[in-house]
Amino acid sequence: MDFERILASITRHWKVVLAILVLTVIAVVIVPTRVSPDYEVEGAAIILPPATTLGPNTNLDEPVSPWSRLSVNEEKAAVAMVEVLNGPEVADNIYEDPAVSDYSATTNVDNPAILSLSVVASDGDSALDGFDRLVQNLKDQLESRQEFFDTPDDTWLEASVLTQPTEAAEQPGSKIRAMLATGILGLVVAVGVAISLDVIVEPRRRRRAAEEAEDADEEAAEDDAEAANESEPQKAPSTLVLRRTADNSRP
Repeated sequence: MDFERILASITRHWKVVLAILVLTVIAVVIVPTRVSPDYEVEGAAIILPPATTLGPNTNLDEPVSPWSRLSVNEEKAAVAMVEVLNGPEVADNIYEDPAVSDYSATTNVDNPAILSLSVVASDGDSALDGFDRLVQNLKDQLESRQEFFDTPDDTWLEASVLTQPTEAAEQPGSKIRAMLATGILGLVVAVGVAISLDVIVEPRRRRRAAEEAEDADEEAAEDDAEAANESEPQKAPSTLVLRRTADNSRP
């Protein structure tokens, strides 16, 4: 069905379409009050090198600031941890709370050693708790993979939280999506009803109109016939009959 036919259907049934659109507007206004908002927390963690290094003169471990020794090794470890955090094992742990609807772990564009973490939930406390569990998973997974190689603890990389969220931010997008979905649904229903009425009602209306037109033509034909009969003059008696009557009257 092309656009012109759809527009014609809407025009023919504009009252029905208008009524549905009015109800849709009312629904769009009401829906946000019925939809629970989503809450999101965002934070960041960083992979740091060991806090000790081998002294060049003493050959003993000496304390050192890990921030002064950041290298490509930490960046590679962060990329690997992103894969682990987005894997099924960690996902099962994060989604144990049914309020959590989504989470993400990505590396920072400017510094790949930094991991950007976020959790979305229908409850603010659940979002904060989900973030803490995501960070704990990061630390546990990083530790277990280094422990596997049976190396000294003071040579391990560590995960440290850079920004810890203290409250969840309400996401207006959930309500906007609900309003948009309701509006689109109402518009689709209005157009669908108009087309359906055209498909169901219009053929019946056309048949009824055709039957009425046929009946009107028949009545008009009958009226014309009656009018013709009334206006036709009386025929004169037959000449043959008159002649026979004259012959019979002779002696």
